[in-house]
Amino acid sequence: SAAKTFQNGLRNYPDSHELLNYLAYMWAEKGLNLKQAEALSKNSLRLEPESGPYIDTLGWIYFMQGNNGPAREYIEKAVEKLPKDPTVLDHLGDILAKDGDIDEAISNWRKSYEIDPSNQTLKDKLLKHEAVKQNTDKK
Repeated sequence: SAAKTFQNGLRNYPDSHELLNYLAYMWAEKGLNLKQAEALSKNSLRLEPESGPYIDTLGWIYFMQGNNGPAREYIEKAVEKLPKDPTVLDHLGDILAKDGDIDEAISNWRKSYEIDPSNQTLKDKLLKHEAVKQNTDKK
């Protein structure tokens, strides 16, 4: 599996910030080993503290752990560094939606979709939330 490959790589190259981040993000996306992913992510940021993708990874791990405060803080920082990254904008939208800020969530999802119109999952999310918002606004 990819996780085993990354883990083997880390045994040989424990200070590979790329491997640390890839494995941490892969686990975060699947909702697996989140405490371990958090440790790996923090280690990648210790090695590359200004990396937008690594900042996003830690924010996403916090989100997957249900820890929205730090998640939002890190993802907003990642957006500052990567304002045109569709994944980071999508992540911010998800966090904002969970915080109940649907207008801002939709705005960030739209920006993400404009950059990456091939993202069907994002398109579905946008259509669903915009429909719910329109129904709520009409009441």
